[in-house]
Amino acid sequence: MKKRIFYSITGVALVTVFVFEILTYALAYTWLAAVVVVCLVLLFAKYLTGKIISPLNNVHSASYSELEHYQNKIEAGQKYIQEQRDILRQKTEEFNVITQNIGDGFVFLSTQGDIISINKKASTILDIQKKDANINIIEANRTPLLITAIEKAIKGQGSEIIMPIKERHYILHISPVYNLSIVRGVVVLMIDNTQKAEAEKIRQEFFSNVSHELKTPLSSVSGYAELIKSGLVRPEDIQGFSEKIYNEAQILLALIEDIIKISKIDEGLREQSRENVNLKEIAVETIDRLEIIAGQKNIEITSYLEDISVFGIKNILAETVYNLVENAIKYNVVDGKIDVRLYTNQSEIVLTVADTGIGIPEESLGRVFERFYRVDTSHSKTTKGTGLGLSIVKHAVNLHGGKVSVTSKVGKGTQVEVRFFA
Repeated sequence: MKKRIFYSITGVALVTVFVFEILTYALAYTWLAAVVVVCLVLLFAKYLTGKIISPLNNVHSASYSELEHYQNKIEAGQKYIQEQRDILRQKTEEFNVITQNIGDGFVFLSTQGDIISINKKASTILDIQKKDANINIIEANRTPLLITAIEKAIKGQGSEIIMPIKERHYILHISPVYNLSIVRGVVVLMIDNTQKAEAEKIRQEFFSNVSHELKTPLSSVSGYAELIKSGLVRPEDIQGFSEKIYNEAQILLALIEDIIKISKIDEGLREQSRENVNLKEIAVETIDRLEIIAGQKNIEITSYLEDISVFGIKNILAETVYNLVENAIKYNVVDGKIDVRLYTNQSEIVLTVADTGIGIPEESLGRVFERFYRVDTSHSKTTKGTGLGLSIVKHAVNLHGGKVSVTSKVGKGTQVEVRFFA
């Protein structure tokens, strides 16, 4: 093949010399002859060029087997590149599937802060539309705390921040991504911490309220006891002081018992074994236990109870019914009435306790299930209670997947309705 290429090139050189000779001759006589000669030369040159490069267009021909080795290497390289591209595409798809389906927000940024990859959760949190997914993170959120944390990550320093976004609280883990000890990007993981933040707020408020509720009766007990101890109380007044100490101590005991009940519901009762609990039996037992207390105010208790069972924790359900009926007695009027009903309504089990008591102002209806909340009326102030009864009811009902609601009119009475899914 080398000889053929050499002969071809030599031929082209000879033809070129020949052409120049002819051109020189033609120019000496007439320009028309020169044009004709040039055309003939061009045609002949095209023919020779085709002959020269034809072997390169047929490298697979058996006549040039010495090039097959190089051709095979090229083809093998192309195949390897295609395989690596397929693997990369597969890994990219797997990565996208994982990040799109995780419950937390995920964002991958370049060192300039541009969004390279973002999952659906993060798009929702940052309110980024699909068409805007390639914007800079600063365009999505201009919070200085976030911008500062990203700048630190670009410099190689990871951080964790708590940031409110659209009335929710998120923990953001912001970390640099290294390649060969060089920061190539930043990963932002966004974890919704709203529920924990609210629980922490409730816990702080709870302890604050507990401290206040405990302090009042303890101060009374301590004060009365100190007077008796110092001998400043007349003998005939000791019995009255002792009664006050006893009453305050009972308030303390009731408060502590209610706190323990709520603590058990919050921290461990979900792990207790559940069973089919007959709500009719619990209601009947509760009414029997409280009839004496109701009789002191001449309150009549009527009931309509279907034989219904709920899958749940018996002692918690019993506590729920007891609190509802006890509240109906406590905040009722003399010669009042209480109606307890238990029935099914399509796919729900309904328990209602209605009374003809003092009622609840409309502005307080939304707060009656809060811990330690007591309606600010003259009657409620004189009624003993910890303010935890309805809170216990709400926690117990939520534990069993149910719902509780209250309707009331001042001076007319109150009805509390509990619904369980059958």
